[in-house]
Amino acid sequence: MDCMASTGNGHPFFSAVIPAYNAAAWVGGAIESAIAQGRDDLEVIVVDDGSQDDTAKVVGRFPGVRLVRQANAGSAQARNRGIEEARGDWIAFLDSDDLWLPHHLDRLEEAIRLHPGAGLVYSCAHVIDGAGRRLKFKPCPPLGPNPFHTLLISNTITTSCAVARRECLREIGGFHPPLRRAQDMDVWLRLARRWPVVRVPLVTGLYRRQDEDMIRRTGSTILDNNLEVIERAVASDPGLPPVVVARARATCYYENAVRRAAVADAAGARADLTSALRLRPWQPAAWLLYAVSLLGAPAARAAKKMWRLRERKHAPATEVAARAPLRVDFLITDSGSGGAEKMLVALIRGLDPQRYRTRLIVMKPPGRRAEELRAAGVTVEWLGLPSRLSPVYALKLSSAALRL
Repeated sequence: MDCMASTGNGHPFFSAVIPAYNAAAWVGGAIESAIAQGRDDLEVIVVDDGSQDDTAKVVGRFPGVRLVRQANAGSAQARNRGIEEARGDWIAFLDSDDLWLPHHLDRLEEAIRLHPGAGLVYSCAHVIDGAGRRLKFKPCPPLGPNPFHTLLISNTITTSCAVARRECLREIGGFHPPLRRAQDMDVWLRLARRWPVVRVPLVTGLYRRQDEDMIRRTGSTILDNNLEVIERAVASDPGLPPVVVARARATCYYENAVRRAAVADAAGARADLTSALRLRPWQPAAWLLYAVSLLGAPAARAAKKMWRLRERKHAPATEVAARAPLRVDFLITDSGSGGAEKMLVALIRGLDPQRYRTRLIVMKPPGRRAEELRAAGVTVEWLGLPSRLSPVYALKLSSAALRL
């Protein structure tokens, strides 16, 4: 498939930008996952950042993929070069060792169409290891009413699951090259300050986890760069609430402490935890980890378990599947022919049956509207329960959905 094919208006809708440095072992898989999106309005650009392995040779196996080569300047500069070369309206980021699941770009495009003013749209990811085995869900909670504050406290956007409007990226100046780490967080913050950020609660990407040696080598850099990003944000907005700034700094130290403890760096973990607790003394998890770090050898095992529990506390997003439709249950306390019922019928009829498996649950005997849906192939169930019990049943439905 020619990834350079254009849309009717003369340029692609998406430009996939893949920075690559000594990525011969992984970049082929990343490119294949981009091509598998099956879109004629996608161009794929790989920026070889001075690789000394066969990265360029691997990229050359894919006709239509643009290879841009530069002297080694770091991933931030490589992404900026890709943005400069891109012709698409939206830049779709993809790290060379990560993967997109089928329909990743389709789902993000739907959100873009629904939110035409957005500057940044993102979805969720599963974490995989070097062999591609899925390990866990990567936390992807909603950003709430103030995405800028939320992202400042903790960056939960996976780079390979994000797309940004090209003109917005150019307007903010792209990525900040001096940052070796946290450069994505810096960009998300500058975008969130000026344009809406939209979350798609679907798993559409696979994020490859760093090995423990990499965490040991980069622990200090991650901390320093995260703190630098926070200070850059504070400098650009002196009016930020002090409680938000304190929480952001404390979270930065705490998360770095967890990373250190997970690779048995107990002393480093305690140093970071001390800084975190000075900023925000009331952090039960930080106090617990500090106590655990004093135990010596068991610290790594306990820290890893705490990290897994932390990542599971958020309800996982629904994974996009190529064939399996998403289940959607509608619970209505009445089944008459009022305005609410008419709107519900219109909504259900507007859903694509190939992507959504709908079920209408009514508390009273099905009325005319419900029968219309049943005749159209929608599952309609009558509970025969009093309307006052509908909230209880709704909670049961939610619990069942979380177990799916």
